[in-house]
Amino acid sequence: MNAPFRALGFLALLGLAACTTPGSPQKAPAPPNSVAQWKNGEFTVVFRAGPRTFGEERSFSSYEVSRKIEPYSGPLSIAIESAFNISHFLWDSKSRPEKFIQTRLSPSGETLLIAEEIPNDCAPCVNFILVRTEKDGLSSEYLTLPERMVRPNDVFAEIPQVQSISDTSATVRYSDGVQKTLPFAQLVKKNRRPTFPG
Repeated sequence: MNAPFRALGFLALLGLAACTTPGSPQKAPAPPNSVAQWKNGEFTVVFRAGPRTFGEERSFSSYEVSRKIEPYSGPLSIAIESAFNISHFLWDSKSRPEKFIQTRLSPSGETLLIAEEIPNDCAPCVNFILVRTEKDGLSSEYLTLPERMVRPNDVFAEIPQVQSISDTSATVRYSDGVQKTLPFAQLVKKNRRPTFPG
């Protein structure tokens, strides 16, 4: 083999090595149905689905909630963990976050409630996330709403639907028509984590 062909062969080997050498893996693009955005009053909510680790119960799905607060020039934001698993949106390309996530705004526009229903084959799983406007930014807390057995033959206790919220309480309703107004102070979860299905 003469010198030019040897040089070309050497360059080809270098190119093959460059293509096959392990490096930092490229991040796969998220499926379009795994991202959603809501605008409610002055709040903007962006949901991004991510993977979930099992055993230690951690999810990389999240909400980014932002709002303009005086006297700051731009919107302030907060990141909040979600219990969603991106695999749900990978398996079902027609499923969208809007089907499972709702927001409620208080009349003052200062408080937002996010309700996420986590689809699963075990038992009903709903997380309620309270976002409040503070002087220096936004704060968030997970809430636990009281479940109750509505019918004698029910297998699971029913999680109520949130009808409306104020800055201090939520009005909820069960399927049998029972309605209650509950102070947020009684509903705050101590562990500050979402509930996972299963």
